[in-house]
Formats: sequence, C-alpha cells, structure tokens
Amino acid sequence: MLGRQHTPLAAHDIDPQTCTIDLRLHVLRQAPFFAALSLEELAQVNPYFHERGYEPGETVYTTGTPAEWLCVVATGRVKIVRPTPQGQNVLLDIVTPGEFFGSLSVLGDREYRDSAEAQTMCCVLSVAAADFQAILHRYPPVTL
Repeated sequence: MLGRQHTPLAAHDIDPQTCTIDLRLHVLRQAPFFAALSLEELAQVNPYFHERGYEPGETVYTTGTPAEWLCVVATGRVKIVRPTPQGQNVLLDIVTPGEFFGSLSVLGDREYRDSAEAQTMCCVLSVAAADFQAILHRYPPVTL
C-alpha cells in the first residue's frame, strides 16, 4: 500500500482588504453623520479618513488607550469587547459595513472603554480628532 500523500499547506501572504474610492464614498454616504452632505461634499470629506486593512484577529485598538480615532467599517466585520474585572472579555457588538465604532476625546471619551478586533478580513476607515473637528467646522450639518 502506498503511503498517504500529504499536500503541504502553504502559507500565503494575504494583503489586508483595501477599499476603492467608490466603496469609501458609498460607506460614508450611509453613515448618519454625513447623511445631509452631497456627493461632492463627501468627496471632500473622504481624504480626512485614513484607510487600513486588518486581518482576522488583528487589534484595531485596546481598552484604556487614548480615544483618538472614530472608525467606520467599509468591508468585513469588527468585534467590540469589554473586559470584566475578572479579566474576561464580554462581546458587546459585531460591527458591519457602514457602522461606526471607537470614539474621540472631543466626543467626551478620554480613552477607549472597549477593545476592537477584526473578526474577518476588513477595511476600516478612521478619522482623527483634529480632522473630525475640521469636518464639523467646514460642514455644520454634520453636527446635527
């Protein structure tokens, strides 16, 4: 009897997911913050958002770090967990495309009260506090 042939599992480098400009604008258009903005205005808001791809299990941010980014999922899923005093993580939410997560100190949170981790390959758009304030200043309807 011939020995069993094994096909080795090759480790492939997988590029984290990226977003096209059309996808970015579509996702921002769905966000409640930007519902009152025209497509042209959204195109001007888009450069304020930084894009980053994450692989499953990769950390977006952790509990206790400064709240510096407001994020929106463009593709994939991000899980939000909060640690208990006993050190266990409690699942708070699974964030899907078009949904915001995270926080900014200008919104009242000095640090993140939860942790965010990519559950699948995903593309996340993030805006920093100073950039979000610039958007609010330039487009007052966003504040409503």
